[in-house]
Amino acid sequence: MRSLFSSCRGKNYEPMANTEGAVEEGQPQKHDDTKKSMSQVGVLGLASLAFFTVAGSPAGSEDAVAAGGPLLALIGFIVFPLVWSVPEALITAELSTTFPHNGGFVIWVNEAFGEQWGYMEGLLKWGAGVLDNAVYPVMMVNYGRQIIPGLQPAYAKRICTAAITVVLTFAQYFGLEIVGGVSVAVIVVTMMPFVVLVCWGLRKMQWDQLLATKSDGDVDWGLLLTTLFWNLNYWDSVSTMASEVKNPARTFPRALVLAMVFTVGMYFLVLGVAIGNAPGGAQHEWNNSELASAGLWVAGDWLRIWIVASVTISAIGLFLAEMSSDIYQLDGMADMGMIPQLFRLKNRYGVPVVALLLQASIILVIVQCIDTLEDIISLEMISYCFAQLLEFAAFARLRWTHPDAVRPYKVPGGKWASVAIIVPGSILTGFIMAFAEWQVWVAGGGQILLTYLVTRFFMWSRVRWPQWYVHASNNASLKLENSKSNHKNTRDSAEAPGSTADKGKNPTCKASRSRSPSRKSSSSGSADDVRECLLSPGQSTVSRSSSATPPVDAASTSVSVGGLVTSTV
Repeated sequence: MRSLFSSCRGKNYEPMANTEGAVEEGQPQKHDDTKKSMSQVGVLGLASLAFFTVAGSPAGSEDAVAAGGPLLALIGFIVFPLVWSVPEALITAELSTTFPHNGGFVIWVNEAFGEQWGYMEGLLKWGAGVLDNAVYPVMMVNYGRQIIPGLQPAYAKRICTAAITVVLTFAQYFGLEIVGGVSVAVIVVTMMPFVVLVCWGLRKMQWDQLLATKSDGDVDWGLLLTTLFWNLNYWDSVSTMASEVKNPARTFPRALVLAMVFTVGMYFLVLGVAIGNAPGGAQHEWNNSELASAGLWVAGDWLRIWIVASVTISAIGLFLAEMSSDIYQLDGMADMGMIPQLFRLKNRYGVPVVALLLQASIILVIVQCIDTLEDIISLEMISYCFAQLLEFAAFARLRWTHPDAVRPYKVPGGKWASVAIIVPGSILTGFIMAFAEWQVWVAGGGQILLTYLVTRFFMWSRVRWPQWYVHASNNASLKLENSKSNHKNTRDSAEAPGSTADKGKNPTCKASRSRSPSRKSSSSGSADDVRECLLSPGQSTVSRSSSATPPVDAASTSVSVGGLVTSTV
């Protein structure tokens, strides 16, 4: 396979320019003012979505104390973000601004390692996201059981989790604007009881309880690492909504920094106060809804009820944020021609309805078959870790293979810095996988094998039934020479009369940019739009083949992959 390292700029995708004559790193790209913007989400909206995708509330962190003891848990919530969360967020900021398209990490891996690995990355991450989505109805019922005795029977829990899934899927149907706008308000509402818990609890703290430890033989390293991983992961999920974001070069870095500082501070303060007020000190037995009990220890039953209500609201935000990320990922993959274009079908609110219904159906099955948080989370660990290692490797490879590509936001450093950034997180991922039980390996291995088989089917069916896919048969083959030596020739040819490279003088390009049938239409332009708008002054030399539609056969197929036009030979 040959692929083009191209960026996605709004509706029309253009080849990635060299640094010479290009927009400076860190500066936003200029867009055509005649085109109606389809971007929706700003810094606060994206930060809130990132917060809900990663944390949502301190709930779920209790197992870290149960596994490693108070001191080790608190140290973990400080060290783990430095080793894992910061590099993941930096990588997400750079690559999401380089490729502001709903394909997200699928595009990154596809461009770095080829189409098959791009498929694997997308499907593994989507599968892990669906499992993660199923956690939140179960979490709501677990906390609800503390104050509602009727939820104790197993049948009541199954009915309640199914009802929650259906209601929240209906809410998701109304679109990203509602989810993003409500998220900021939901953060304020959900964090209020935890602010009260911290302020009230600091007066009664038993500070020596923070230093309590377990003996080495009693530490459950597998559960500890898995809990930290689950509570501080998924920063890259917002990349699958990149085309919905205003000015990605400015918004992504600021939003991710804001969300990370808030998330880490929340975990450390709330968990620390709960530990310092726990009855029995180091001998206290922790469970996965113990923060609600902390409200009872600190202030009484009224605060416990308030915390249960808060966790329920935050779990709703987590559910909606995760589902939004997952369904827009499928929308992006369909837009890239990787899965059938049926997944691009959207309702009047711009929500991919087929992807939404598929995800909701799978979640309903999961919550009926598995009823514990730990079991659902463990199912996603191996496959997700494998996909995350692919993502880290893609970041480093793209730095080495395309060092001069335009990156609106760039992580400081050169080639070797990109390697240094991913090494700590890769080692930590290896430890998480090493401490997993054999049942987790069986489940993860099965997911990876199934993902490979589905990948091969999609790649075969795209050739066999090209009409199912976007741009499967009507793209011209393109070749990008990413070298500075061609820059001058490109600029000269762009200034020639009638040159299609001059976007400002190309009426076809202007017309294609002004076409926007709906506010939330796909971020991908048609194949003709791509062909007419690919060349621009100051960019790399692009050779374009005949505009006639090439025949589609098993030997040669040209596919537009989110602006990364791939040609299988």
